[in-house]
Amino acid sequence: MIRGMLSVRMQGAQRDHRAERSGTSTARCMPQAALVPLAAVAWWVFGYLPWLIAGMGSSSSVSGRAGGPGVGGARLAVPLTSSLTWPLVFGALAGGVVAGMLGLVARPGHRGRTTMATLTGVGLAVIVAVGQVVAARGGLLDEFSAGPRVLAGLCLVVALMALVGWALGACATLGRPGTGIALAVLAEVTPQWLPGLLTQLLGTSPIGPLGTRGTIMVWLSSAMLAIALAVIGIRPLSRLIWWPVALFVAWTVTPVLTSVAYLEPLIGPGTGFFRFLSATIQETVQVLNSSAAFGVRPLAPWVVAIAIGTCLAFTIARLTARATMPVS
Repeated sequence: MIRGMLSVRMQGAQRDHRAERSGTSTARCMPQAALVPLAAVAWWVFGYLPWLIAGMGSSSSVSGRAGGPGVGGARLAVPLTSSLTWPLVFGALAGGVVAGMLGLVARPGHRGRTTMATLTGVGLAVIVAVGQVVAARGGLLDEFSAGPRVLAGLCLVVALMALVGWALGACATLGRPGTGIALAVLAEVTPQWLPGLLTQLLGTSPIGPLGTRGTIMVWLSSAMLAIALAVIGIRPLSRLIWWPVALFVAWTVTPVLTSVAYLEPLIGPGTGFFRFLSATIQETVQVLNSSAAFGVRPLAPWVVAIAIGTCLAFTIARLTARATMPVS
């Protein structure tokens, strides 16, 4: 009889545990179909939030619409002009990273569907945003940006940077090493995204510690990088292989953005985008090499990030080992 009572209690406890676990996983996850619009909104809103707060380039209103000049002016979804190459490129990459990481909130066991859902969302967002600007290209302040060849080149740059950002963010669905790599990218993106946001909120460019390379932003990047390394972890030891990968990716984010944004001074009135493609590639490689050099950026925040990340990883490993230790 005692054995029967114990068996009934154990079965009831197992059912309660399964129900609680099922309820928790359902609450934390969402269907893959919901990721399509969510990824689209994340790419546009996060990537171009400073641009949206600024009024979507309200000064670039479109004239010549129905009703006469100056009536029915349109705003631009993204800064698709040759004079705003940096926010254009940066927003596409940053938004792509966040959209790709949304796969973490999807239901487990369907990695392929989750990846396709976030990619579809980013693709739709790029098509809609770029299409809106192309439709309004007659009212761009920079007439050169409205040239068919140059406009096609800028559209291609946006699509490629969005794809690269999405691919880096989608690494989060591959496990803790992938999540760490995605967080390492955000560690470099966020300190450059925040000053742009503060510029629009405060009405003036932040200087000093709050600047793009100010003390606060530099150490914020260091703290986020330490968290990224801790997420990768040290158990098993094979995960240490991913630490240099995450550091390399984080180190090259800003140089790549700088090199791509260097397209701006190479584009001028009367010149076609693809005509100077070879010269553009050469100049881009030079900028990438110079901006990725060790002497360009202080190394102390990176060393501190590695040290703190190591301490956090050891602490997490010890706590995990204790939690999984069988009770005697």
